Amino acid sequence: MPARLAEHAQALARNTFWVLGASLLTRAITDLGTALGAAAALALGAWRVAHGEMSVAALLIVLMAGTEIFRPLRDLRTVLHQGMLGQSAAAGIFSLLEARPSLPPSGGLPVRGLTPSVEFSDVRFAYPGGRGAAHEGLSFRVAAGERVGIVGPSGAGKSSIVRLLLREYDPQAGRLLFGGKDLRTLDAEALRASIAVVAQDAVLFEGTVAENLCLGRPEASRAEIEAAARAANAHEFILALPDAYETRIGERGARLSGGQRQRLAIARALLLDAPILILDEALSSVDAENEAVIQQALERLMENRTTLILAHRLSSVISADRILVLAAGRIVEEGTHAALMREDGLYRRLMGGQAEEGDVLDHPARAAALETASAEAAGAESAGAGQPRPLDEDAA
Repeated sequence: MPARLAEHAQALARNTFWVLGASLLTRAITDLGTALGAAAALALGAWRVAHGEMSVAALLIVLMAGTEIFRPLRDLRTVLHQGMLGQSAAAGIFSLLEARPSLPPSGGLPVRGLTPSVEFSDVRFAYPGGRGAAHEGLSFRVAAGERVGIVGPSGAGKSSIVRLLLREYDPQAGRLLFGGKDLRTLDAEALRASIAVVAQDAVLFEGTVAENLCLGRPEASRAEIEAAARAANAHEFILALPDAYETRIGERGARLSGGQRQRLAIARALLLDAPILILDEALSSVDAENEAVIQQALERLMENRTTLILAHRLSSVISADRILVLAAGRIVEEGTHAALMREDGLYRRLMGGQAEEGDVLDHPARAAALETASAEAAGAESAGAGQPRPLDEDAA
């Protein structure tokens, strides 16, 4: 790794110095040409004045006009620099336009009518060019309508689950099932339309609020758009904008706060009305003031949907029906928050500090779950005081 980093750093340094050298060379050439031209004009004019062929007044006019004669040469230097920037930008644009998806956009079995359940069956996956496997024998199932939290340390493979479900990549071994059907046999476009993702960074585009909300459903009516915004707790702040739903929000939603952008992403997911929902660190970039409002909107979004909650925060997963603990590409623990907190495992090490600090929203389900976990853990400790710890079932 250090050798590769040094190689890339040296390549960057070479390219940077080449660009600087070319810029200095063009500047030197234009400045030299301007200086030589002005000197030649002055010498010629002085000679003609000395021989009576030109008046001094005419020489002054020539010298003053001479600076404008060389202006195109100076402008050419600027155009050359802009042309180099444009050429670099055009290369990226053309590579994007010429890119072809690794999967066909359509074709395969229809998704409509399938039960919205998800299953990973002994999945092994490694990124192209990666050193190690992101998943090694990953197996779990999410039933229709179930809320499942997935937690784990950074690099455990949580985000790879999302990419595999969206078929940005296919696993090297094992199977991914949607409604009992292998993902590779389903229509990829219809599959992605059946999955709504609310990510850590909401993807917004230059345009109006309404255009961003109906990105997944261009045919949505204004009444449907406003209903989704109300459910996402976004309607009030949208009306406070200069042009309400017709306000242009800037590139990547630059004119909105982080909490506002996240509520727009939730409203867009509500409008899409997909049967499967993925929350990928949806609360990690919002402050405490916005967290309660956004969590309330997420609760509405998760109703009657199969939900995968990928998070580092206890407040996001505490009320999940089941929590999966991921480490090194495998499921190492599984259970409810209360059950996992009773065990001295990875989940307790990850979330124990947050539970002690009270990093849980004032939500009945979350508060009840935390109280139950604390009471059961205290009861287990008091009941087991002075007694040997029982063996695990496998060990027994």
